[in-house]
Amino acid sequence: MIVTRDRYPYFRVDLVELFSRWLTPLFDIDWVCARSLQGFPAVLPGRRGERFLVSRRGVLSWLRLQLGQAVRVAQGGVDVVQVRDAALSAVLFLAASRLGRRPFVYWMSYPMTEGYLHRARRQTPPGAPLLKLARLVYGGIAGRLLYAWVLPQAAHVFAQSERMKADLIAKGIPRERITAVPMGVSVSIYDPATIPPSADPRLDGRKVLVYVGSLDPERDIEMLVSAPAAVRTEGLDAVLVLVGDTPIADVSRLRGAGNAAGVADKVMFTGHLPLPETLSYVRRADVCLAPFPVWPETYLSATPTKLVEYLAMGRPVVAADHPDQRQTIEASGAGVIAPPTAGDFAAAIVGLLGDPAAAEAMGAKGPPWVARHRDYAALSVLVAGVYDGLLAATR
Repeated sequence: MIVTRDRYPYFRVDLVELFSRWLTPLFDIDWVCARSLQGFPAVLPGRRGERFLVSRRGVLSWLRLQLGQAVRVAQGGVDVVQVRDAALSAVLFLAASRLGRRPFVYWMSYPMTEGYLHRARRQTPPGAPLLKLARLVYGGIAGRLLYAWVLPQAAHVFAQSERMKADLIAKGIPRERITAVPMGVSVSIYDPATIPPSADPRLDGRKVLVYVGSLDPERDIEMLVSAPAAVRTEGLDAVLVLVGDTPIADVSRLRGAGNAAGVADKVMFTGHLPLPETLSYVRRADVCLAPFPVWPETYLSATPTKLVEYLAMGRPVVAADHPDQRQTIEASGAGVIAPPTAGDFAAAIVGLLGDPAAAEAMGAKGPPWVARHRDYAALSVLVAGVYDGLLAATR
């Protein structure tokens, strides 16, 4: 059983690929989650071996569902219970697992309690003191319960990255009970041999810089907008393609940055695209860009997915200096690391564009490295080994 904060139908790639695609042939999985859309029955079939137990509308329905499933766990009705990113739910299911003598596992894809504190201090809208207080109270209480009670008693903890694993060890969680499972891709989908480069005529005759992802202010996208101007000083014509959701406020902010840099006509917004079309722009890129924020309490322990996707598609990358991105680039040799400033990023981009042969040689190193280290088929073997060990210990 997996209890998750993600709402049905979920979309996160590790849930869809790692669990639903690769692990359900090995284990029966019951998902316990709330709904994001209306009209679904309470029990939904998934792939073979997969079932969704979905609450109806409202918080009370979600609480009733969890309580009912906790009773099932306490009665020994499941072999392993895993809670993902939900500290308070983890308290309930850890207690139930003790009664049912079943292994309890916590999956931490993000330091969620620290995230609440971060949003309270830095992202609460002005004039919303109650929201700020609620985030501070939840983050404080849930964090204390998670680190003082839940994780120390968990049979195993899955962490997002080696950095997160090190952070948990520093909090007193035994090393041998933590497994780092970074974000990855299924290389059968991210296969450059099957994705043709974009035929968008606006890219013809230009060097193409591609960023895929959120345009949220915290992502530091503004520093990318000046890149075409830096490239122009080297006698090259470049266009920056921003692929992803384009909220009006974010587009206006970035267009203003483009105007200030004198490159408004060299910044393209595609909006959200289907995956094959997104990957066609990545395939067309001369350089892919991976900025990433480095808030100590939240993002330092992340494993940014877009970097791995770029590498799987065989493109050279300029990546911001971030623990997992640095480790990935240094291990693969498929790009360069730059400090997260506009000048440093632009200089790194110019360096790659100025030596196309070297850039392509870098990019070619990405697919084999991803296949060895970040393919979900391989990561599923790692996760399955942990589950098998827990199950063997209870027999």
